[in-house]
Amino acid sequence: MGQMSAKLRSTEAGLAHWCPGCDKMHIIPEYRMGWPSWTFDGNVDQPTFSPSVLHYWREGEEETEKRCHYFLTAGVLHYCGDSSHPLAGQNVPLPDLPMALRDNG
Repeated sequence: MGQMSAKLRSTEAGLAHWCPGCDKMHIIPEYRMGWPSWTFDGNVDQPTFSPSVLHYWREGEEETEKRCHYFLTAGVLHYCGDSSHPLAGQNVPLPDLPMALRDNG
């Protein structure tokens, strides 16, 4: 487990990357309930995962639902319009991991 490239980390739960829309790490699980969930093309510098990835959670005292829905193709985050952040509907290159989240950071 650890940093695989400037863009990806391996974790016990799956592969993780920084999301500039949410300003946090997202983990793409390798398996859900014992079954493969997403395919990964093996490119750690410009990764592609399939199908789309959807993260949702509740935040704040009012428990507001937040969503981040995207396709990650050839190192580009293609945010779907149903994402609840300002980058919804935009295409953004996958950023490098923040220094604090790098193995040598």
